[in-house]
Amino acid sequence: MYKIMSIFGTRPEAIKMAPIIHAAAKDPQLESIVTVTAQHREMLDGVLHAFSITPDHDLNIMRHGQTLQSITSVILEQLTPVLEQERPDMVLVHGDTTTTFASALCAFYLQIPIAHVEAGLRTYHRYSPFPEEINRQLVSRLSTLHFAPTQTSAQNLLNEGICEKDIFVTGNTAIDALRLPETGRFHHEARDWAGGHRLLGDEMLVGCDQIRIIEPLEVYDFHNIIRHSYLILTDSGGIQEEAPSLGKPVLVLRDTTERPEGVKAGTLKLVGTQEERILEESERLLNDAAAYAAMSNAVNPYGDGRASERILAALHAYFEKNA
Repeated sequence: MYKIMSIFGTRPEAIKMAPIIHAAAKDPQLESIVTVTAQHREMLDGVLHAFSITPDHDLNIMRHGQTLQSITSVILEQLTPVLEQERPDMVLVHGDTTTTFASALCAFYLQIPIAHVEAGLRTYHRYSPFPEEINRQLVSRLSTLHFAPTQTSAQNLLNEGICEKDIFVTGNTAIDALRLPETGRFHHEARDWAGGHRLLGDEMLVGCDQIRIIEPLEVYDFHNIIRHSYLILTDSGGIQEEAPSLGKPVLVLRDTTERPEGVKAGTLKLVGTQEERILEESERLLNDAAAYAAMSNAVNPYGDGRASERILAALHAYFEKNA
């Protein structure tokens, strides 16, 4: 039996690691250990509850006024004894957070192999997004296995000198996570409020009576509100993968994206941060049925919901080869 340890600390990481954790728990050849840093305490806990995940180790590092430097240093200090105690055969980290980088660095110092889930995303602008772009580049230098969500991400790694045999194109586990079922009885006050408010125009911007600011949603509510939405405007990374799988056009409120596959496929459109451009593109999708259909029916390039299966298969192949 091989021991794997999944380490994460934020809501997006938890959502995308949950399918791997559930799949590993059913695998008789694996012992799955879960460690959370709780870089984002409250938002993380909601996802753990939604996916019925109980961490084996909780570093509980979140502090008021925490900085990137403090997060990095406290993870290195507190994770070291956990890794020394458990001595996993592989550490799994996800994406590009400070938890991801610090955990990978800690494992590397202890000469524990690292598998990077959602590897190879790049903008090649070191401060866009910050600090994520540098985090993921550094983790690529530390990792043993690289689970790239798309061929484009895999090619980025190849271009950087990562050995082809260590790269696996798996799809994105965010799509696996969307298998969370909808009961058909879903109700949320934000959805009920939005039901009759599809107009976009000057009246929306005067008094803001058609804009509702809500608290962060639990993952079940969030996925279902996406399902019932018409159009997504976001600067988030994960939503760029999730919404297209549900046939929802996405306007990305950024000047760059590390997910160019969605732009190329037509499921995403970069619109920047200028009000006039955002309004123009939103109105086009609300009023032009053909433009909306072109985006909503585009093929999602981020996977088929079987990424976790491919990741576990790659882990087994690695363990067997190195037994």
